[in-house]
Amino acid sequence: MTHSIRSSTLVMFSGGRTTDSTLSEAESYQQVFQGINLSVNGSSLSMGRTAIEDRATDSYQNLLFSILRFRKLVGQYPQTVTLITHAFKERRFPELHAAAIKWPRSRLRVQGINPPFTLEELEQTQKGELERAHTLFADDPYGVRPPLAAKRKARKWTPQMIAGLAVEKEAQELLQWTGGENGSEVFPGKLPWEEE
Repeated sequence: MTHSIRSSTLVMFSGGRTTDSTLSEAESYQQVFQGINLSVNGSSLSMGRTAIEDRATDSYQNLLFSILRFRKLVGQYPQTVTLITHAFKERRFPELHAAAIKWPRSRLRVQGINPPFTLEELEQTQKGELERAHTLFADDPYGVRPPLAAKRKARKWTPQMIAGLAVEKEAQELLQWTGGENGSEVFPGKLPWEEE
């Protein structure tokens, strides 16, 4: 995921310790990146322009936690977020996750890249994405009810992991929002990154 302000770009690797590995997903992605010469927005990126967010256990948290981590590191929210993910997951970010956190769609770009699938594998993967992720997040945008909450717990998530993530009170309230009475209500407060 890349975040940018003005002409600066920061590559943020996001993902927690979801397995028994000694490295978080973010740390393992960063290690792979170390040997790659990558250019984003015309700028060559070095390890000094990367960071990790190592608490996220699902795609909603990947987006939100990396934005909050950027704010902590840089002192302001990114102007734009470019998210790199599997192509079969592309829709969930603008349609569900960005909408849930009120991140402006005009400031989010999603680049999907799939592994080399056979047509049958692609169809099965897309069906699984719809059944096991997209539909679930549509019903539970904040991922706090079963079965999404159980997936987080299986990936070693604990509610204490949000401590210290947010700077502003409103962002902290978003981290604790459970979707209101029906679980799918959008966070009612004004968030620091919302456009007027």
